[in-house]
Amino acid sequence: MAQWCNGWRAREAEEAELIQNSKLKTLSSPLTPLLSPPRTAYHKHLVAGCSFPMSYCLNPDCQKPQNRDSAELCRYCGARLLLKDRYRPVKPIGQGGFGRTFLAIDEDKPSKPRCVIKQFLPVNQDAQHLKKAAQLFEREAMRLEELGNHPQIPTLLAYFRQERQQYLVQEFVNGKNLAELLHDEGAFTEAQVRSVLVGLLPVLEFIHAHSVIHRDIKPSNVIQMSGGGAGR
Repeated sequence: MAQWCNGWRAREAEEAELIQNSKLKTLSSPLTPLLSPPRTAYHKHLVAGCSFPMSYCLNPDCQKPQNRDSAELCRYCGARLLLKDRYRPVKPIGQGGFGRTFLAIDEDKPSKPRCVIKQFLPVNQDAQHLKKAAQLFEREAMRLEELGNHPQIPTLLAYFRQERQQYLVQEFVNGKNLAELLHDEGAFTEAQVRSVLVGLLPVLEFIHAHSVIHRDIKPSNVIQMSGGGAGR
């Protein structure tokens, strides 16, 4: 069984424009490999290779954010590089109107697994907008924690504030997205399309049962997990 994900914006109707950093795991039959992490303007997960020879400073004002992989403080601005003394950002992988997304390493675990950091950093800095957006960002974390209890939804690892910034940390999903595979492989057969839908629809049913609307189902947000298999 190939393992599938869906990059999604789970949100109640009035919040649809904010959440752009979530994923769903679903299953499919063993057809042509089909998917990868979300390729939206905000959230791009796909990363080749497993070696990351640097640390990346998340200070929005830092002009030289690249640092040595073992550094604790940014050599340019002096900001702390580890989030919660645990998560080390290694490279930016997405940016949009509400923030930035980074590939990171969880240094608190022996295997140093990859994860994804979402930094709340709205383009619109109007005070009223910032307050509302910050509330929605926190609500997103609560919603992701609730939905992440499903075995086919990647885990929300952490939500916290550090140096006046809000952050979400989520499980990293590696693979190829449906748009990329359509480009590489061409149009899917009827059986492949049916396989994708059979894998995705039960997870969408679970989301809807929690009063959440996906609102962003598209090829670039459907992911085939690397390695296949039914588990995480």
